[in-house]
Amino acid sequence: MFRGSFALIIIVLLLSPHQAISQGQDVYGLDVFNTAAFDCVPEKRNNIEWVNDIGDIRIFNAKLWMGANSGAVADVGAIVYRVHDRSILFHENWDRYAEPTTFHIDSLNLTPNYMTLEQGERLALVYWCHPFNEQARQGHVIVTIWYSR
Repeated sequence: MFRGSFALIIIVLLLSPHQAISQGQDVYGLDVFNTAAFDCVPEKRNNIEWVNDIGDIRIFNAKLWMGANSGAVADVGAIVYRVHDRSILFHENWDRYAEPTTFHIDSLNLTPNYMTLEQGERLALVYWCHPFNEQARQGHVIVTIWYSR
């Protein structure tokens, strides 16, 4: 029990946007994409966009979570990028081929640097779940960012 709790505390500390906090800036979290369950088909789903209506922001930290049905044998993946210059925030592929599986989370800590996103700029998501067996019925992708103004 202690080892698992200790590991979780270390992970939270490593992934926290500490640079923004140390500068006295407020840090906010926001799910910018949540596909909900989607059918696993070979085609990619393209250019779902989130428009920044918050104001000029600095993205310090981001998390990409991917899921699929239990028993699925599939490639689940996603690309998240800033639209105006196609700067990539994430490009991840999960080869989900065995049971049991653990959570598939990719965290990005940009501190002490950050990605800027001006008001009106957009992030885009391309995602897929390419099935290799009948159990691969659905995938799911969630992208969360932590930012300051």
